[in-house]
Amino acid sequence: GEDAEIFRDLVLVYPREEDAPHPADAALDIAVRLAALSAYASADAALSAAATAAAAGAVNLRAPPRAALVRRLRAVGLNVQKVAAVEGDGGERTLVVVGASGLRLMQAAEAMGTRLRLRAEFGGGWAKFAISQMSCFESATPTKHKHNSAATTAASTAAAASSESHIQNQNQAQDHFQHQALPPLQSPSLQRPLSQPQKGRGSQKEREKRELREFHFRPAERASLLSALLSAPFEDGGAGLDLGECYRSTSLLRTFLLHDEGARARLEKRLGGGAALGIDAMPLREIEGYLGAEYAFHFAFVHRFSRALWPVATIGASFFAAERALSYSFSTYLKLRADYLIIGYALLLMVWATGFVEAWKRTQAALAAEWDVESKLTKPAVRDEFVGQFRHGVHASSGDFVEIDSAELPVDVEAPLLEMVPKWEPHMRVACSSSLIGCLLGATVVGSLGLLVFRFLMWRLAGTGGTFAAALVNALFIELMSHIYRKAAWWLTSWENHRTYEAHRDSLILKLAVFSLLNKFSSVFYIAFGKGHQTKLFGVDFVEPCHAWNGEVTKSCMDELRIQVMAISVTNATVSQIGDSLLPLFNHWRSQRAEKRNPKPEEHRAAEQLRLRDAVALYAEYNEALLDFATATLFASAFPLAPLIVLLNNYVDAGADALKALRLHARPPVRAVRGIGLWLYIFDAVGYLAVFTNLAILTFTSDLLDRVIGLKLPATTKALILVVFEHIVLVAKLGLAAATPDFPSAVVNAAARRDFLSRVWVGGERPHAVAAGAPWAGTEAAVGEPSRNQ
Repeated sequence: GEDAEIFRDLVLVYPREEDAPHPADAALDIAVRLAALSAYASADAALSAAATAAAAGAVNLRAPPRAALVRRLRAVGLNVQKVAAVEGDGGERTLVVVGASGLRLMQAAEAMGTRLRLRAEFGGGWAKFAISQMSCFESATPTKHKHNSAATTAASTAAAASSESHIQNQNQAQDHFQHQALPPLQSPSLQRPLSQPQKGRGSQKEREKRELREFHFRPAERASLLSALLSAPFEDGGAGLDLGECYRSTSLLRTFLLHDEGARARLEKRLGGGAALGIDAMPLREIEGYLGAEYAFHFAFVHRFSRALWPVATIGASFFAAERALSYSFSTYLKLRADYLIIGYALLLMVWATGFVEAWKRTQAALAAEWDVESKLTKPAVRDEFVGQFRHGVHASSGDFVEIDSAELPVDVEAPLLEMVPKWEPHMRVACSSSLIGCLLGATVVGSLGLLVFRFLMWRLAGTGGTFAAALVNALFIELMSHIYRKAAWWLTSWENHRTYEAHRDSLILKLAVFSLLNKFSSVFYIAFGKGHQTKLFGVDFVEPCHAWNGEVTKSCMDELRIQVMAISVTNATVSQIGDSLLPLFNHWRSQRAEKRNPKPEEHRAAEQLRLRDAVALYAEYNEALLDFATATLFASAFPLAPLIVLLNNYVDAGADALKALRLHARPPVRAVRGIGLWLYIFDAVGYLAVFTNLAILTFTSDLLDRVIGLKLPATTKALILVVFEHIVLVAKLGLAAATPDFPSAVVNAAARRDFLSRVWVGGERPHAVAAGAPWAGTEAAVGEPSRNQ
């Protein structure tokens, strides 16, 4: 059975067969057992023996075989279980379930300088964890029983032992400041000497009450600490493993995190209701504490997107209904009012796009400060899939590796041994990958143009039936190219061999976004700006007339454009809901029904969760949101109902994303990211592109401008009007962006306040304390008005 005092979060998946034994395994096993006897605190002799054994048998200490890996994990104080399991495809596996006690996690957090959130009475900021000050942190909860559990008692004992020197230093500091006073403030309680405890929060009774607490790390913090223990050097208390090297050199198949049943159930309750629609607050702190910052940013973005869509969706639906009603009127005056509605709504959406992006930048900055993201990104995490050579040196902020010769350093100092690639290799790989991507994009454009000619010929030969057949071929071509391109984008991005996860993510985002926009909206751009104009394609005189709602040939393609945008909006929403929501729900319902009919014997939760799908990488989710945003903004003048359809789609998607992340897929790896990455700049670029598309549609695609002015304008005059209004709208958007700082002053001020309070309460900082024996101790600067420099 599973021990409640051991937190098991990480699973390593191996095939059932053991790795082939290495000739030096016996010597290495002796070294690891010596490390176990040394209780992983002082393992100098064990490290020397392990290095000798590795040199004698050429053992890769960073990627040991399974048996040696298990022994090493136990040697560094981790709990390891071996579980036999069966994959969904019938493959037999051996699961190495890795966990740790609460005490071991606290020791690791203190040794690695992990920053945790403080309790509200200590400022609510972030500070490096120390066992001696565990009661100051938010994860410390009051004990429910008079007698503490074994884990809590052990933690208290360790806290008392490890804090002895800390207490001595504090006593010395208090003796030093015993006759000193803090800088005079308005509050009399703050003018007391430090040796005199304040009433209330600083009293001895309250201090003892705060010490009677249990400490429970959040699931994301436990997963991060376990990962750090696996990769940290052996001399720092870690196992010294390189999972990427283990994938390449041993039989390790994959790793995944276990779902925490209690935390998952609590999070599922909070995610219901109107949070998906942007009405209720999203439990972002709980999401970040369970799934990590990457998923929390995604849910925050969808929530903010849905909330921003409410006003434009309401206005768009009202405008669309009014415009349709007025357009059927016999009154020229009322029809003119309908034209004004379309122009006003298009201008509103152009500015709204920038307002939404700027508002999200501020939200993202606030969340990054709230979750202390920057402190977790001081050292970019190396991808497990990264393959390089080991050299002595450092990685510069530019991303390049700077090799350092041992002759440049003192005799007893050695530069860190890091995995790197030559400077020219990443640029060469990216250039080759970009060339192949350009060829695929070119093939897509040529294929789309060829299909236009095919549709024109089919319309001439078979009329409406031929046009329908050509449209079906066009849809099949789009889906085929999407499938080919996604496979190529994933493979090429992996081949580029990016060292960090952020570089890999941004490269893949750029490929997916560019192709998705080109593939989905090429037909819309053709109807908006190409249809109805005579040209020559592949030697064929090509001209396709525009049609109105009733099928009559017209000079304006506005009605066809509206139908096409409406079809894309509805089709994208329907296909995404079938693939992302209905099918997962159906499979989940079918599996639960099968388990009820044929109940399986109780098995370890790691064996159950092995059969879950791999964790979602969120690329498809952001890509779908990008297409929805583009549909709502690029062609706002054509289909004002698009924001309403996007809002309903977001509502269903948010519930489906929560179901997949918490029930249908494995728990995702915890990654610290600064936000949504390159997606932010792509959304911003689409917002600026919307200015050109909407103004061009109003000026050239439709005859709306002629009706508003009352006369037929030449093309040169329309182009001049387009340039003038485009500059006016761009200036308005740029002014809005410049007037909205990306980092709100309230966020910066709150962060400064939290950091100061954490330094005072946990770091022991005593700013502006005046020594009692100083010559100026009794002057006005010490007891009167505060100094201007304070």
